[in-house]
Amino acid sequence: MELPQLDSCCCGCTLKTGAKIVGIVDAVLGIIIFITSISVSVVFNDPSIDTTIEVGGKQTLYNIFVNYSVFSVIYVIMAIMLIFGASKNSPNCLIPWLGYVFVYIIIKLVRVKINSISLFSIGYVRPACNVIISGVLEISLQFYSFLVVYFLYRSLKNPSTYPNFTRGGQMA
Repeated sequence: MELPQLDSCCCGCTLKTGAKIVGIVDAVLGIIIFITSISVSVVFNDPSIDTTIEVGGKQTLYNIFVNYSVFSVIYVIMAIMLIFGASKNSPNCLIPWLGYVFVYIIIKLVRVKINSISLFSIGYVRPACNVIISGVLEISLQFYSFLVVYFLYRSLKNPSTYPNFTRGGQMA
């Protein structure tokens, strides 16, 4: 059994346009996360700023935000590759983004489950529900974005198989 073909993105725009929009949004978010992570890392690394966190915790938080900054740069690069791949009809440029988002969705599912169970177990019902609701919304949005890019990838890989593409990989 094969998945049904997704022919357009939200609001009726093409898969190609939808993938470009996803790439632009992801690149902007990645840049925002990078700037924020670097800013917070500088604060945690500056001994003259009192962050009222114990020394070991301060170093741990510093390391976490440095890691965020590194991963955000990688994510921006993949978003740029996604934009380029969608613009130039290059399906191979879509693969890194697809792989990253696939792994991200699985990790997010596990994190939502672990965090919500942990919060429920100590009696924090409302925060646990917030974790579940926000997690489901984020995973749903990422999954839809994944589907848009995946179906563009399939269409670019086999343009003769899918009726929305003509020869040469251009949208009909």
